[in-house]
Amino acid sequence: MQWGAADASPPTCRTREQVLAWYQSGRDAGVRAQVCEIVVLGDRIVIGLSVVGYRDGDGNGDDRERWQVLTVRACRVIDIVGFDERSDAVTAASA
Repeated sequence: MQWGAADASPPTCRTREQVLAWYQSGRDAGVRAQVCEIVVLGDRIVIGLSVVGYRDGDGNGDDRERWQVLTVRACRVIDIVGFDERSDAVTAASA
């Protein structure tokens, strides 16, 4: 499994434990997300998230939409890629 932003090289996380720790650190910092859309495209799932409490580089809290594309094989998520724009996520999931 790997997880990261579309332009992350190498991916931010490479194990299940790293992914869970990354999400936990956001939760500990007060970030919350609510699923606002799900689109299934073959073996990929586009998930739209409304993220509350996101802190950018200058420390400002903000509400944002974020998109993740999950690739599923043999009933397991093997890859998660994050996007800032829905159109980029759908394009990646359709490739």
